[in-house]
Amino acid sequence: MRVLIIEDDAIIGTDLEIASSDMGFSDIAFAMDEAEAIAMGKIAPPDLIISDIRLGSSGSGVRAVNEILRAAGAAVVFVTGLMDADEMDQSGGVVALGKPWNATRLQMAISQTVKQPAGVTVAWWR
Repeated sequence: MRVLIIEDDAIIGTDLEIASSDMGFSDIAFAMDEAEAIAMGKIAPPDLIISDIRLGSSGSGVRAVNEILRAAGAAVVFVTGLMDADEMDQSGGVVALGKPWNATRLQMAISQTVKQPAGVTVAWWR
């Protein structure tokens, strides 16, 4: 399974990459901004996208995910500071996980979204 991590914070992105690797994923790409994520997603469409919602001045994780989903469906987990750490929400094949996250909660979120991948677009419902 090909994984694309979209996160503007290098430390959090690296932690997500390590956690994904520890879960057994070996084909992992990491983008730090919207444009880079879209380019990577077009070159090698991911099966799973783990993305921040807000990428600071680097764009929007939601826009990047939507652009990537236009080419191919994927499971989507948003990891965001817009929710409390103990919150997890699922809607339309997308799981949102509050920061700070931990590996157990990330694995639960991935398991949920892989069962019902997102369609061709996602909407942030908050």
